[in-house]
Amino acid sequence: MAIAFAASIGELAVPQFDPGGLGRVSAFPLCPFCRCARKVARREAAFRWAQSRAYDLFRYTASWVVVCALLEAILGRKRSLRLFPVFAAGLIIAKLLVSSSFITWAQLIGPVAGFVLWFAWPNIPARARINSICVFVGIYVVSWRLAPFHFMETAGAFGWIPFFSMMHGSVEVNVQSFLEKVFYYGSSIWLLTLAGVRLRMAAVSVALLLLATSMAEVFLPGRSAETTDAAMALLTALIAASLTEAKPRPVHGTGVPPSPSQYEGKGVGSNPGPLP
Repeated sequence: MAIAFAASIGELAVPQFDPGGLGRVSAFPLCPFCRCARKVARREAAFRWAQSRAYDLFRYTASWVVVCALLEAILGRKRSLRLFPVFAAGLIIAKLLVSSSFITWAQLIGPVAGFVLWFAWPNIPARARINSICVFVGIYVVSWRLAPFHFMETAGAFGWIPFFSMMHGSVEVNVQSFLEKVFYYGSSIWLLTLAGVRLRMAAVSVALLLLATSMAEVFLPGRSAETTDAAMALLTALIAASLTEAKPRPVHGTGVPPSPSQYEGKGVGSNPGPLP
């Protein structure tokens, strides 16, 4: 209010009699108030610019930390260390070619920060590192859901029907948002399982967190607060559980999954028998 009042006063003009101008009326702004308002406006603009850049860096760092964790889980630590720079450079070049958009500094620093957070601390125990990354990604998910934290005094409507807004909006925007949410929610559940939490408990925890943020979104303007995000987390965990159960079970007493050659000539559903 004070900033707006000072700015409005700075725009005012005070009439003054000009003797040299033969009675003409001249005007000039109230300089002290105008300068004060300009200084405050510049500081506020600089703070908003720094805040947006810091949030962008936080966002891309969280994304690339998850990518580093996935690469290490799939390729191993040594191979992921060698292939991560190639993967990051290829993804940035593909973004330039596909979307024809410019690359910000946050998008360039994000892969480096994610690489440092995940790979550059070999002396830290694996469990402590995974727990820290879980907290880091969880904080980002909450901030991503509730940003820019401009809450209203009156609450809006809450939709209890999952995927209602996705079926009534832009297909292109909804598909992009759906894929992004599946990535972050699925990664959060997966990181919790790496930290030692069971898949069912991890899915319920992420779903409850998303449901709480969805209920808080009723106080944010322009948001569709509903149960879609919690349902997406549960469906992602259900798909992950079904894929885990679909893997071949290890042979009893060996810890090694049965090879396809053991089933040759025995027919479908026959017992392959003990290992030789």
